[in-house]
Amino acid sequence: MHWTKQQFVPVMEQEPEALNCWAPEIIYDEVNSNYMIYWSTTILGRFAFGDNSGDEYNHRLYYVTTRDFKTYTTSKLFYDKRFNVIDATIQKDGNRYLLFLKDETLKPEAQKNIRFVISDCLT
Repeated sequence: MHWTKQQFVPVMEQEPEALNCWAPEIIYDEVNSNYMIYWSTTILGRFAFGDNSGDEYNHRLYYVTTRDFKTYTTSKLFYDKRFNVIDATIQKDGNRYLLFLKDETLKPEAQKNIRFVISDCLT
């Protein structure tokens, strides 16, 4: 198998306090004729509520879109239900989308479970 040269995807450039970009995924949006790339990021001080586990990580889901993998929209918040979330994946099911994610909450009571939500549109 032959892959092309790696290319940089400019996510979270407008967020100097972003600590990471975790577990990227991609899905094609047939309605808008573009790709949606989504991942988890912690931005220091952005979400004071939720998990206070002692480390700095308090992830939320963000996304960008692209049609050509040369130009990208600015990163936007995708999913925030007031808890630390990682490892999301989306599956199209007919005319709806299933979003599966991991609740990474440690305190006050550890969750560490998988949750899912349903939407009629991606963004």
